[in-house]
Amino acid sequence: MIPMLGAYALDQWHTSATEKQSYEKGRWHRRIVIRGAADHFANSAAVHQALDALSGAALTPEPVLLRLRPGRAVPVRLHAIERTCLEPAFAAEFTLALDALTPWEEADAPSVLETTVTGNGPMETLSSGGTLPSPLSFTFVADTPGMVWLPRFGDGTRTLLYEGMAPGGATLHIDGATRSVYLDDEDVTTQTSGAFPLLNPWPTTLSFEAEEDGIQTGALTLEWRKRWL
Repeated sequence: MIPMLGAYALDQWHTSATEKQSYEKGRWHRRIVIRGAADHFANSAAVHQALDALSGAALTPEPVLLRLRPGRAVPVRLHAIERTCLEPAFAAEFTLALDALTPWEEADAPSVLETTVTGNGPMETLSSGGTLPSPLSFTFVADTPGMVWLPRFGDGTRTLLYEGMAPGGATLHIDGATRSVYLDDEDVTTQTSGAFPLLNPWPTTLSFEAEEDGIQTGALTLEWRKRWL
């Protein structure tokens, strides 16, 4: 695949990428070095125009998404850039050193599964499809009429409890990526306890529980983005 830095495609360069991951001071770091060269330019002005376009894509005040593999990206900031004009051959070389803001790549598009909750207990057994656990979002709409009391969602290791009730037909949205919980449009994150479930690269059995004197059935949408280290 042709590397993409934000909206800039490095399609006019012959490129190579080196990725280094290291564990320092309790966290993972990722450094990506892209080297490129081209010798097809018509004149010196075209050489400088191509290098300026590259620099403009890299020297943005905000992080940009780097895509080295199809369907996945990592946010990066520029660490260093080196440009070389090779005169009079109308050729150029560059080296970009980029620092990733996360140690993982993440899928451009989310994975989505629509299912139903038919009662307390296990619901679905899934794997993330990546190489790392992925934050998981649950969107639950209980059947009507009635109330759901103290609904909780788990992954076999972590369980998140909503310490309240949700009327039938209301939408309870648990967003694992932002670690927030909404009941319809109301932020009820402070009314939760426990840990947000994750979807692992290996088969993970997800579960639902609610109090027996309320509803335990409804429509459920699961959403996550694959992550790769």
